[in-house]
Amino acid sequence: MDRHSTVQFPGESAGYRAARDELLTAERALRKQVEQVAHLRRKLPLGGELLEDYVFEEGAAGLADAGRGFREAFGAVPERHRHAGAL
Repeated sequence: MDRHSTVQFPGESAGYRAARDELLTAERALRKQVEQVAHLRRKLPLGGELLEDYVFEEGAAGLADAGRGFREAFGAVPERHRHAGAL
């Protein structure tokens, strides 16, 4: 495995550097995968049409917006997210 950095920590052993380089390779691969998943998420087509305003029933205890619908909590649905005949 090639070294990712020319900087050496004081007292760094060859085993430590090899393990650190392996970690850096894994972190880079993970970041690339996270970015690929985010790209796929952004490409998703719009989901199904909401037939009625959704009312949040859980997790609102003590919140000022308890029992409010989507529009009241978040405002109007942006034009680019509207389906024909939807909210």
